[in-house]
Amino acid sequence: MNNHFKLFGILVLLLFFSSCRQNSASSDTIEIVGNYIKVYPDKLNSIQQPIVDAYLAGNKAIEERGPIDINALINGELPENTPGIFPPLIVKEDMVRYVNAKYDPDNKLLNNADYAISQGLKNIMAYPTFAANDDLFMKPFPGTARDGMLVSDLNHEITFHRPIFPGDTVYYVVNKRKVLDN
Repeated sequence: MNNHFKLFGILVLLLFFSSCRQNSASSDTIEIVGNYIKVYPDKLNSIQQPIVDAYLAGNKAIEERGPIDINALINGELPENTPGIFPPLIVKEDMVRYVNAKYDPDNKLLNNADYAISQGLKNIMAYPTFAANDDLFMKPFPGTARDGMLVSDLNHEITFHRPIFPGDTVYYVVNKRKVLDN
């Protein structure tokens, strides 16, 4: 098994040195090696550049959009394709029960409808981060632009104004999405 790790390490070093040597490759040059397109750190080729430009333009459009009229959102009166608005989520009881049991199985407010109602709630409430959907908010960096990207320091703030219950509708609004390439 150690030989496999050594071989992998040598291959990674060779690819690294090869990449460093050829880092001056033109951004319009697309090198095909076997079944693969060779990519370089800090260099986008003519296939990757428009994909990244569109992704970054989408992020910028969210910030330039301005505030969202919540009543217009709820009533379906916003223009189609408003940046940062995603389809609403109708909360199903089985979804709530799955998440609640996964993260807080002993909490009766989250898992026992009779108990929750006896405490003044209309039903079991969803776990507080139920609506936190990283894939929706982050809109991952387009995989078609690169073969992978390390994401670190992923931060997001989610505001909800009341508990979420089965049968509710959750409206998603993204006000800012920023990607830093360090």
